[in-house]
Amino acid sequence: MYKQECYKIFTRKSLYFAFLLFVLFMVILPGGSTPIIQTDEYQTLYEEWRGPLSRTEIDLANQKLEELQNRIDQEMEQTEDLEVVFPPQSIEEQAAFRVYSSVASIGRYIDSFQQRKEDLQEATRGSTTTAYESEEARLELNMLNELGQPFGFYNTTAWGNTVDFINVFAFIILTILIVLGLSPVFADEHSQKSISLIRSTKHGKRKIVTTKILASCTYIVSLFVTLHIINVALEVRKFGALMDGTVPLQNLFLFIQSPFSLTIWQYYAIALGIQFFASLVIGLLVLFLSIVTRNGMLTFFISGAVIGTPFLFRQLGIDQPFIQYVTQFSYAELMRVKGLFDQFVAFPLFDQPVLYPVLLISTFLLVAILTMYLIYHQYKNQQIMN
Repeated sequence: MYKQECYKIFTRKSLYFAFLLFVLFMVILPGGSTPIIQTDEYQTLYEEWRGPLSRTEIDLANQKLEELQNRIDQEMEQTEDLEVVFPPQSIEEQAAFRVYSSVASIGRYIDSFQQRKEDLQEATRGSTTTAYESEEARLELNMLNELGQPFGFYNTTAWGNTVDFINVFAFIILTILIVLGLSPVFADEHSQKSISLIRSTKHGKRKIVTTKILASCTYIVSLFVTLHIINVALEVRKFGALMDGTVPLQNLFLFIQSPFSLTIWQYYAIALGIQFFASLVIGLLVLFLSIVTRNGMLTFFISGAVIGTPFLFRQLGIDQPFIQYVTQFSYAELMRVKGLFDQFVAFPLFDQPVLYPVLLISTFLLVAILTMYLIYHQYKNQQIMN
């Protein structure tokens, strides 16, 4: 019976067609490192500056950057052809400009990081804050103190693309293919008039539901693993290797304000686990709607609306408090993962701050259990009514 249910899902040609279209889009998507990064001149400077940065090194980079910019300004005054002098024409100047400007930017990140800790230290004293706000500030300050000084000069471009894939393309591709693949799982029974055959078996109701859920999970696992393997392979092809994965997460631009003490590869592993969990939760939602609507097409559109509407609210920047809560505690935010770790967010629970990732994952764990119960319950009652 399990093989039969898997066969029903995996033999749908539309799924393969959609998946191949997405993979083709991933292949032709522009990307890769800029030419200057691949030069020997840049690599020499990169090895010289790579690693944690001291204030002396940052000041030196700012000085060298200012000297380079002054030289460019002088050349601009002597010619009317701006393209001749900017960007710098020599490989050495281009490499130097890239390295020094990057180090200077990191210096500004460090200054902002230190200022944030000072602001939080002030907030913990409670002179102008409530007791809860002081407790929340203390929690964030402790997390930032655990980081030490996380910023440095590293080549994290490949990891940045790989991590961002989870937040954008994996979220879109997985959601569409899960909804597309699982919408007919229960709805097809009604269109094929097979529900009476199931009712005739003594233990058919629970066994059929369990089998369909297992087959759906198999589809999700296959889809998830294949998609992410392809993405990693494409990133390695573009960049040659995933470098500096053991450095702090804050060295990825998207996570500059993150308070979590994780390396890049640790975050990537956690993000994959959370997105896989989200895929299963979305799969359960689609299966439940497939039972309720008894129509594959209707299930597809309702599922898309439930998942996509909060994401649309976020993209439109709608900031009403209720809409923000709907957005933060949505399937889309769980699936995208990034919003759980890119900055400090906590919610009051019994007057104590609870971190957003903990609260969101706990909430959807309960949602998954409830949805599982409703699937069995609805399927059982539906057969009685029929």
